[in-house]
Amino acid sequence: MNDAGPSPNEMAWLCHGVDARHLAEFHPSVAHLADGALEEHFESVSTEAMPFLLDSVVVQSLTGARTRLYPIVLPVTSQWMKRRIESRRRRECQSLVQKGVDLAESLGCGLVALGQYTSIVSRNGRGINWHGMGVTTGNSYAAALAVQGIERALSERQVAAGRQTLVVVGAAGNIGRACAEALSPRYGRTILVGSTKQDSSKRLHEIASDLPRVEVAGGADVIVEGDVVLVSTNSVRRPLHASQFKTGAIVCDVSVPASLDSQVAATRPDLEVLTGGIARLPHCEELRVKSFPLPTGHTFGCMAEGMLLSFESVRHSEFTGLLSVANIRTIEQLACRHGFQLADREVCKLSALAKEAAVNAAE
Repeated sequence: MNDAGPSPNEMAWLCHGVDARHLAEFHPSVAHLADGALEEHFESVSTEAMPFLLDSVVVQSLTGARTRLYPIVLPVTSQWMKRRIESRRRRECQSLVQKGVDLAESLGCGLVALGQYTSIVSRNGRGINWHGMGVTTGNSYAAALAVQGIERALSERQVAAGRQTLVVVGAAGNIGRACAEALSPRYGRTILVGSTKQDSSKRLHEIASDLPRVEVAGGADVIVEGDVVLVSTNSVRRPLHASQFKTGAIVCDVSVPASLDSQVAATRPDLEVLTGGIARLPHCEELRVKSFPLPTGHTFGCMAEGMLLSFESVRHSEFTGLLSVANIRTIEQLACRHGFQLADREVCKLSALAKEAAVNAAE
């Protein structure tokens, strides 16, 4: 698409490297290093790291509204972010996110979408100076697309959700909780699985108390009971393995990095493994984000939500913080208005395999 037409709104999408090998694709001078050496290199320069800008692209809505997307990369990895969260050094992460936000403001952006760990380390958008820009974590559309993907898979199988057991792994988290709230009323049984964190069980019981036919699991061994398993964690260690799933289960992973072991799809062809949260753009623009693991014309829900809100000239923070089913419904309506759709079934399946291929290459 060319730039003819009304002047577009402008937005930024903040992201970071999935791992050191992924990050090295932006820095050819160090790409020859082994994985361990790469990780050490990026760790050593992280205190002086500055976000960098990728090529911008104009995306158009079915309504004719346009937005210019500026992808901004924070030059650190998921492991780098995770280590600092676990060691209570979150301020280092927030400082880097703030630099990315400052860059977005200097470009004239009206809205910033937080991708990957940038929403987690900034506490879902809180604690950052947004310079009057709008901000979104992208969680609402990511959750909406995951729910749509699961519902489509069940419909294609002609299976009633009321006869199925749903397992939500990472249900104490923002997306996991919202998906449980949206899906559980339709299922015969829902099991919530949390983490080993001290307050996880308490949060799960609070969620379950407000939902029908929902129980809290004492451990991950119950995952095998799920006819449908939704996974939304922020682990970089991919804790779920092929043996943990029921024969023929639908498994939707909305985690970035992937929460499934790199061999799940290859060793369990009976499973329908989907990457959740993938949207198709109405005009199939090429986003030109290096190593973006999606076909042309597709994007992740977190980025797509930023586009939708940018089309609407949103400059508030109502799509941050605790995720609500109401916001999920609102963003679904905006997606319909602007022509964004759930990616085709094969794209979701291929993207799940692409995630695993990327993991294999890095191991």
